[in-house]
Amino acid sequence: MTKLALLIVSPAVIGMLATPLLLRASQAAESPPPTLEQMLTDLQQQWKENDENNVPNPTNLHIRAERLRLFLCQGGKTEYCPTQKLEAKNIDIQKLAHAVAMAETSDKGMVLAKNNYHGIKCGEHFCSYASKEESYEKFGELWLRKYGDHLPTLQDARRYTAGEGTGWLKTVTVVYNSK
Repeated sequence: MTKLALLIVSPAVIGMLATPLLLRASQAAESPPPTLEQMLTDLQQQWKENDENNVPNPTNLHIRAERLRLFLCQGGKTEYCPTQKLEAKNIDIQKLAHAVAMAETSDKGMVLAKNNYHGIKCGEHFCSYASKEESYEKFGELWLRKYGDHLPTLQDARRYTAGEGTGWLKTVTVVYNSK
């Protein structure tokens, strides 16, 4: 008897449960998933909010944004393609590279990564380079692309070091101005 009652009630219950699920599914179909451009905008907004609140940005935020730019570039949106080699006009990028190398590794390179004089990470690990010159070149490209053609500010120092940044900024400033 219980089985028969259950069979009689089941179609009505299933109908009541299925209708809201179908409505939710159709509503979801009306709102398309975010575009790559929207995802990139969201990451940039998150980065900005973290900077304004003095919250260190996780490394993966930067990596995700770079990947989105790459996908957009490959999809034909040239405004997201990497620009040609940037050149410093307002600062001596070699002097800055030396100053940052002094602050990061005392210009001796890292034990954890070959020829990495600037503490540059490639994802979760430190990058390795073929030579000291390549490390300096990669730093210059990174600085101009991510921070701009200016000497570091305290906000830049915090972002670069993912920490408090004042000691790093002091070392960089003293070394840069000493040559």
